[in-house]
Amino acid sequence: MMKEHNEEIFIQLGYIEETISHLCLLLNDIEAGEPENHQMAAVGAYLVNFYNGIENILKNILRSHNLDLPGGMDWHLQLLNMFGSKGHPKLPHLIDEEMMRHLDTYRAFHHLFVHGYVILLRWERLRPNAERAPSIFATFRHKIEEYLKSEESQSAQ
Repeated sequence: MMKEHNEEIFIQLGYIEETISHLCLLLNDIEAGEPENHQMAAVGAYLVNFYNGIENILKNILRSHNLDLPGGMDWHLQLLNMFGSKGHPKLPHLIDEEMMRHLDTYRAFHHLFVHGYVILLRWERLRPNAERAPSIFATFRHKIEEYLKSEESQSAQ
């Protein structure tokens, strides 16, 4: 069962990596100029996909530990908190304070993007999150890979 969960995590990491790659290409196209509405919509969609991928990985880890997804209106925030420093005792500590602040920003943006209107996006708010996404992903990926190695070595014992 653990092998299936790990394979799914690697698939999700690959999807996120490809999403970040497309985001970077789009940011290069925009450069220092003011993006068109459709470009901002695309940046927003990539950021939502990036955050969805992170949530998918966390949900996968939750299932691998036979834990239920949190409920309620704030389940997305609860999910992140389960992997934080004061998280669930059965789960790995994958999200430190700084990562939590950044992921919470993407979580809030996810909600705005899904339930709002693309025409209301403002580049001065969107751009920093887009530019920060590659480094956030690199840090998250490193934490996930460490976790998977740890799980693998524990299961081999």
